[in-house]
Amino acid sequence: MKLDMRMLTKLQKIKKDDDIKLVFISHPFSDDPKKNRKLVDKICKDITNKHPDILPISPLHLFGFLEKDGKYRDKIMEVCYLLIALTDETWIYIYDQSKTAGQVLENNFAINLGTKNVKYIRGD
Repeated sequence: MKLDMRMLTKLQKIKKDDDIKLVFISHPFSDDPKKNRKLVDKICKDITNKHPDILPISPLHLFGFLEKDGKYRDKIMEVCYLLIALTDETWIYIYDQSKTAGQVLENNFAINLGTKNVKYIRGD
């Protein structure tokens, strides 16, 4: 599946204007899948507890059954791009002073959409 920016722009317009903000959660995965799943699970729970008007969208939850992204990585990234296009904001959780390779791709995609609010959050 090739991503077409025109198609993504149309998808963004489909969203309903309601009181719930959709936020894509960009978080490391492959360096420690088990630990990162726990971290992002806590992050998403904290967000919904503190901000009932925000629904976090987490690819780590979507693909939690995978131990490694391996041969699926390109397709997973395509799904992430679609999710970024459908959400209102992208929040990137950064650990150890740098984004992972996947987070760099997600960050660049969100910025290239031109309408995305991208927020950078230092992880503990």
